[in-house]
Amino acid sequence: SPAELQTLINAGLEEAHRVLRPGGILLVKCMDYVSSGKLWLGTHYTMSHALRLGFEAVDRLEHIGSPRPQPPRPRQVHARRNLSTLFVLRRRIGL
Repeated sequence: SPAELQTLINAGLEEAHRVLRPGGILLVKCMDYVSSGKLWLGTHYTMSHALRLGFEAVDRLEHIGSPRPQPPRPRQVHARRNLSTLFVLRRRIGL
């Protein structure tokens, strides 16, 4: 589920913050997506957690993929998600 995946991402961020030296760089890939008809803002949740831990945002890269054929559906409710985000984070010095 999206919440379980986010729990794993958050645990990874916490471990990375624990082992990274101050000033160390972390790359985190995540994305927003639709699950069970609901939008999950994975990039927002990931960055929010990283900032709470004491990381600072250095950069954000967006990878736009090629859309794949979608199975037939009665109607499309949400915009298609064909991009992922790579956050470049730095562990703050002194935290």
